[in-house]
Amino acid sequence: MFCVHVRPYVVNLLPCLLRICQRSEEMVHETLASSMSKISPVLVSFMTDMETKVATYSYLFAAV
Repeated sequence: MFCVHVRPYVVNLLPCLLRICQRSEEMVHETLASSMSKISPVLVSFMTDMETKVATYSYLFAAV
């Protein structure tokens, strides 16, 4: 039952996080990196495999 209510938040939040990864400001990346340790445990448990792969790729290669 809980998963049904959280999934829409994941679907809406993931594109926002991916857009934040694409920004070029170093402070934005530092803040995102420090906050992901708190966001990830909750967010990842409700993500699909493909969403996890896309998010991981975006986080790893955003600064490149």
